[in-house]
Amino acid sequence: MSVITSYRIAELVLSVEQQRRDGVAPGALPPAYAPFATVAPVGEADVTLQAVSEPPEQPRPDPGSPRCETTQWIAYRSEDRPVFLFKSVLPGLPIWRSAVREQGAARWRVSTAPEFRSLTGVEREPAALAFPLGELVFLDALTERGGLVFHSCGIRDGSEGRGPDGQPGQRRGMIFTGHSGRGKSTIGALWTAQGATLLCDDRIAVRPTPEGHQLCGTPWHGDLRQVSPETGPLHALFFLEHAEQTRIERISPEDAQRRMLTTVWQPVWTGQAGLGALWERCARLAREVPMFRLRFRPEPATIDRLRGVMAELA
Repeated sequence: MSVITSYRIAELVLSVEQQRRDGVAPGALPPAYAPFATVAPVGEADVTLQAVSEPPEQPRPDPGSPRCETTQWIAYRSEDRPVFLFKSVLPGLPIWRSAVREQGAARWRVSTAPEFRSLTGVEREPAALAFPLGELVFLDALTERGGLVFHSCGIRDGSEGRGPDGQPGQRRGMIFTGHSGRGKSTIGALWTAQGATLLCDDRIAVRPTPEGHQLCGTPWHGDLRQVSPETGPLHALFFLEHAEQTRIERISPEDAQRRMLTTVWQPVWTGQAGLGALWERCARLAREVPMFRLRFRPEPATIDRLRGVMAELA
């Protein structure tokens, strides 16, 4: 018997079919996934993962395949399809899980070593989307659809209703991007204290549409556990820096493009062609969305300054 769950993230539906082992359901995902839960008819998901208990696959890499290896996972291509392997420190089990995408399909086979539970002593097998597989599969799917994922905080500010003048209101979508320690969670907390909606403080997706770029919340948060599945127009992107005094400086598309490449999540397993496409997407985003350098002091007055900038862009 299998457990089927689905999640809608950045308008992409990920469905997981995971076997019960010995009548025991798989482990739960973090609570941040709950707002993204959805119901998807069989066969209508954008990405499907079939999770099974079997020895992890380790297909041979393509000659010259780009390879990325961290302390937790390995990514490469085999028969021109992405492969993810997940490492362990368990004796005799160097790879405890694999995820291999089927040829020409948005379907993955996720294989978890049958001995994983007995070797680790855990009661339940980890969920198929458990960190970091959920993020990797999502990034792969979003990349194929022309999207980007930023190491960033996403905010929507304002009202969807009508203002005092009777005119329709519009929520302003903003991304605040930077490396760890630059202030993503800090700026997120400042905004939420003043009534704005925090989409996520660590991973924000951007999707191109005929109407413009959309920012989208994800469940992969940082210090702030608040997340939202909301999507909406992206009106500005800010590159974060801490400072004694708040300064907001608009920067050129060329400068913004260079900065983006240090904070956008790069799907290195796509090779040079994929990274070239990423460069072009960053260039387009920099041309079409206002870009700013934000050196900020963590105080409420910073939000007033930012709202002033957004009002000028309206």
